[in-house]
Amino acid sequence: MLDQKYTKLDDDVIFCEDVFTEEELAKINELCEAVISEKGFVDFATGDNITRKVETSGFPRNADSVFIYKKMANVLKEVNEQHFNFDVDGFVEGGLFFVSYNQPSDSLGWHTDKINYDGKRKDFVKLGAILQLSDPSEYEGCDIEIMTDGILNIKKQKGLIYFIPGYVSHQVTKLISGKRNVVVAWLTGPRYK
Repeated sequence: MLDQKYTKLDDDVIFCEDVFTEEELAKINELCEAVISEKGFVDFATGDNITRKVETSGFPRNADSVFIYKKMANVLKEVNEQHFNFDVDGFVEGGLFFVSYNQPSDSLGWHTDKINYDGKRKDFVKLGAILQLSDPSEYEGCDIEIMTDGILNIKKQKGLIYFIPGYVSHQVTKLISGKRNVVVAWLTGPRYK
């Protein structure tokens, strides 16, 4: 049974609100803006280029950010135990990631988050969580679409965290104006049985 603080939109999509206070969200955004970013990436799991034009960076775990890691780990654990029950080991190597959509046309095309390959081992992404840092009034576009039995649009709300399994296809449409910041976390584990 899923705790009442979580809302089930679909068998594969859960969200929750009010995990972080307004002050904590402002602090997270401040920490994220201070992180040095790099443009885009290649999906090493398949070798295919994903249509991705955003700034991304690992989010360092330190005294200033430990509260983020703890809260994200707790909600991921609860959602996994109450709904998905995946066999997980912990965060993907690198921990949390900051993603900023800040130029017109920044986007993330249709993709899944199944495998993280670092050249030595493969971690299977079991569950992803995305924390919305920006107020929807601060940007236009960047709609989050998830492929289930059709296309499911995720509401835009500052502080919202949504959870999807790594095998579910999703995208972020092009930014039209403004800036959208998020923190992303993935739980990994052994190959599905």
